[in-house]
Amino acid sequence: MTATHRRRFGFTLIELMVTLLVLIILLALGVPAFADLLSRTKLTNTANTLLGHLQYARSNAVKRGGGRVAVGACNNAAQCTDNANWPAGQLWQGGYMVATVNNASPPKILQVLRRVDAAELAAVTIDKNGTSPRFFFHPDGTAGGAATITLCDRRIPTFGRAVIVDAVGRVRVAQYAPGGGALQCPPP
Repeated sequence: MTATHRRRFGFTLIELMVTLLVLIILLALGVPAFADLLSRTKLTNTANTLLGHLQYARSNAVKRGGGRVAVGACNNAAQCTDNANWPAGQLWQGGYMVATVNNASPPKILQVLRRVDAAELAAVTIDKNGTSPRFFFHPDGTAGGAATITLCDRRIPTFGRAVIVDAVGRVRVAQYAPGGGALQCPPP
């Protein structure tokens, strides 16, 4: 008696189901971690963009050799234009701008140099401490006082970045509050 073996190609239904189950488990574990990575990356990018704008404002103040350059909140682009008074009561989450200003109080905007809209700050909570709602840089590169901006992701309240400006005008990004303490992010 001769045995004939037919060779079968393909996969059985059970093999396909096991493969799909393994794939679903891997996706269930990987997608939340990827979303967390994206949130952290966006927050770090926002902090670095703000750092760059503050450094730009400082270098512009030095380059101009006279007057001041300010960085501050500006929620309404129509109000934050050349030759306008800087609106009071603005929130950083609504956007901010870099502008040359005069010495009046509130300062008059002489020229808008850069503007960041609220869309670029989506899902980020921004809190500034210090005596002024804005950062001022003088022609010698010094700042108008030390202050810290804390940036937090609303989805990850335990993760934040601090953009710190000291009185001599040095700007840096840190994972910790000035003095080494933990950043205080508001609850979501």
